[in-house]
Amino acid sequence: MSVYFVYRSHYDNPGAFHVKVFPQDTVLEWFQSIWRGIPATDRPNTSPAHEHARQLVGRDVYGLMSLFEDIHQHGWAKPETMTGALRRFESSMYTQGLRFGQHHLQLLTDDDELEMAVYIFDDHYATKNPHRAASLLQQDWKLPDGAADEGFHARGVKKEPKLVIGVGATYMAEFTASDSANLEDLTPDEGRRAVPGVRVQDFPRYLFAVRNRLIAHPDDEEIDFSLQNIVSGLVAVIDSASGDEAAFLTALTVNPDDFAGWCAYSDWRMENGKPTLLEDVFRKFQPHSGTIRDTRDPAKDEPFVQTHVAQASKHVARFHDVDRYHHFILFDDLWANAHRDLAASILRTASR
Repeated sequence: MSVYFVYRSHYDNPGAFHVKVFPQDTVLEWFQSIWRGIPATDRPNTSPAHEHARQLVGRDVYGLMSLFEDIHQHGWAKPETMTGALRRFESSMYTQGLRFGQHHLQLLTDDDELEMAVYIFDDHYATKNPHRAASLLQQDWKLPDGAADEGFHARGVKKEPKLVIGVGATYMAEFTASDSANLEDLTPDEGRRAVPGVRVQDFPRYLFAVRNRLIAHPDDEEIDFSLQNIVSGLVAVIDSASGDEAAFLTALTVNPDDFAGWCAYSDWRMENGKPTLLEDVFRKFQPHSGTIRDTRDPAKDEPFVQTHVAQASKHVARFHDVDRYHHFILFDDLWANAHRDLAASILRTASR
């Protein structure tokens, strides 16, 4: 059995979630194992509690050092109950809200710039709640590929207009921060979308259709704003194309449902040693303009495109010597069929 410490943050984290696994059986046992008092110091950048907290969980976690300083200052004994551990943890951390049970807790905090969250839970909780926990168990932001032919349908996920001929569906999940209420303001209609009639492998076909629709109707409010941002990557590819590629893209712009044209263009890209079109789009699209600062470094963007799942980690700023990232995920219904709990958990977490 294990305990999982998960930090949800856009700082120095290409995938928005940092996971550290501990060998304890319960969350209470984890608290007891890490209970240690460390005196505070007034010397800048030399806090023993800060360094201890960073080494414990593998990265900086906002406010965590305060727990160890408070244990020392107040002489708090090792907690014997989950309630006692939570009471001390809540009083030490800067929190905007805390929810908990016998085998889990989730805490919302912020640094005045962005909101972050801490999740601590054990295998007892994860086993009973796979649709909540599965995405928080991924220690690598790069998801595995896979497919299975069974029906997956995510209830309550808002659908984009059906603009192309095809079967299946692709789901979009985004982990972004446009203001200091990036977590608090999430709703089931934000952070996730379903795109009908297309799967990941031919998702650019839908992007062409969206581009054409936006040209005809620039103020179209039916198209999700984040989807429009991804289309900016397609526009960049089109604008930079020349020769045979420009001819292919012009033809596909006229008819995004030209399957023969798509096959010919895909073969051309492969023969010329180019990545998939979706990888190029994911590398070149611009994150939401309201989140970008002049310290954005596109060289730190990282697309990761597979057959049924595609991801993009986008660098948006460097702030106080720390990089800030947004993370985008596309997966289709065939991938979700093979990873049902993970798919459901990603969609849930993106909207809460």
